Amino acid sequence: MADDEDAGAGIVSALGGALAAQPSYWTGAGAAAWAATLDTERDGIQALLRAAGPASSAARAYAAAVDGIQREAATQIRLLDEAQHTVSRSYLDSVDSPPTESQVRRRERDHADAATQLTSARSALGRLADQRRAADDALVASVTGSLPSSWPAERAAFLAFGIAHPERLSAAEIDHRVDDFLETLDARGRSYTAAEASALLVFAQRGELSPERVLALLTAHPTLARKLSAVDPAVVAEWWRGLDDPAAPDTASPSHSAAQLKLVKALPEVLGNLDGVAYWARDQANQATLTARLDWTKAEIARMEAEGAPYGSYLMSQYIRRLDELRVDKASCEDVIGAIEMGESSGSITRQLISFSRDSPPLGAVSIGDLDTASNVTYMVPGMGSSTKYMSGWVGPAQNLYDKQSNLMGQGNHAVVAWIGYTSPPLPSLGNPDLGVLLGGYAEDGAQRLIADLSALTTTRRDTLTALNVVGHSYGTTVASRALAEADLGVASFVSVASAGIERWIPNVNAIHATHVYAEQAKDVLLVGVGDNTARYGRLFSGRADPMQDDFGAERMNADGVSGDRERQGVNTHSATRDLEHPEEFGYFDKKTESLDNIGLATTGRGDEASRYTTPPLTPFEEGLLNSNGNPGVAG
Repeated sequence: MADDEDAGAGIVSALGGALAAQPSYWTGAGAAAWAATLDTERDGIQALLRAAGPASSAARAYAAAVDGIQREAATQIRLLDEAQHTVSRSYLDSVDSPPTESQVRRRERDHADAATQLTSARSALGRLADQRRAADDALVASVTGSLPSSWPAERAAFLAFGIAHPERLSAAEIDHRVDDFLETLDARGRSYTAAEASALLVFAQRGELSPERVLALLTAHPTLARKLSAVDPAVVAEWWRGLDDPAAPDTASPSHSAAQLKLVKALPEVLGNLDGVAYWARDQANQATLTARLDWTKAEIARMEAEGAPYGSYLMSQYIRRLDELRVDKASCEDVIGAIEMGESSGSITRQLISFSRDSPPLGAVSIGDLDTASNVTYMVPGMGSSTKYMSGWVGPAQNLYDKQSNLMGQGNHAVVAWIGYTSPPLPSLGNPDLGVLLGGYAEDGAQRLIADLSALTTTRRDTLTALNVVGHSYGTTVASRALAEADLGVASFVSVASAGIERWIPNVNAIHATHVYAEQAKDVLLVGVGDNTARYGRLFSGRADPMQDDFGAERMNADGVSGDRERQGVNTHSATRDLEHPEEFGYFDKKTESLDNIGLATTGRGDEASRYTTPPLTPFEEGLLNSNGNPGVAG
């Protein structure tokens, strides 16, 4: 107790000094702000001071109780062993020479005493187990009673104990904890923690909160609903699966229960990007959010145009900036809608909007194929200049790859995701000389986002996903290779297409977590010639490595086409697909190209059938350089 008092006195002295740490000569706005902060925090700090002694005493009492229980348990276990040995020995001794009458009576007494001791020891161990549970509960009760009920830390600890040890809680205790939790939510008002959001889902998954009650809580507390994004996707997935309709047939298709549909309708912005929620639900939520955002953006543009620009150069520049931002948002929303509707109107496989962010312009991802049931899934990561403003320009290549996979493995059992889930480096220009494509910042952010999305997929699908593939184009290879070097996500194949370079700290394919690593690059021309003369400069000026080099170790595939074969054309541009104004060009994901054939084979487990890379001949320009200088210039 003396130690407790000394510790408490020390805390009081230190924090008391902090409360008074405002010198008399300090005046002005800073001093006023500090004084206001002290007034705000004073009650909380004083509550902590009051709690220090009781909490320390409770911890000491708990340690003493557990120590005593352990000593007594050791004694009872020893007595139990001795009794069991005595009982066993009394029977074993009986097989020796016939005992005398006095020996028989002694053995009977020993046997009876041992049986009594056996029962007593077992009973004592049962009581000690009850005492240990009581000591645990006493500690939790003491700590939770020491701090103010408004403090989230003690509530999180209280709930964590109940969640971690559900076997120790009676029905009445569970009800008490849920009621206490609900009272805490109402008392908190606006500030919530990820622990409380997680506890809400755990209570719901255990059946202690009905779906209707969860919906009411989330709609009544929007900030709590937004905290769901910080909850472990595995917890979210268990909760969401627990809402499945039990009357639905046992098929691979989602049940779309009434509770799930109500949640999607009530909380589209929350569920649309919530990792762990089924993708059909995310699609419905995101499409509702997309429509609402487009309507709001159109209305805001109309309002600003009707009001006109304000006077003053600064206000004018802000007006123009905001109006341009809204117009980009509008174009992005319209193009995402067009990309989704294009698939539906053409009669192709259903397209799902599996993510759609609040960024400006928004980030997003469209799945071609059912991401809830597909056994083979391929994520396509784009390069510089990609944006949802041009979503259809990335969904088109994804559709081409999906169709190629269908030809190779059959219809309906796979999906390809056109992923624009990161802010890509812009195309450098005189008006925007951003050289981020040569640096690693965009790739670092993109890699973390890609890791999160791929991890969420494997968590949501559990053990029903057979193969996960990743395809990167240009700077997308920099993003994807970084993600797969940092995290082992169970990827079957990684395909690097026209790479802008792999970070040097990734020395070779052994540092990339993928069963197979493929690379392809069209003819690497210098300055002029038929081929791809863009990817080279991304690697050259960034200093990043070329995955087509022998020492990197990738399985290299050909992309230059087969002479005379119109079904296996060669790639002659850096683009993903050709520009309609240049029908003579073929991009890496265009139909009837050797490149798309090989990517399709690599992402369906048939990479060994892909055509292998052969060194292309020099262009006339390169031959001229070689003849005049003795070398062909910069190596690819």
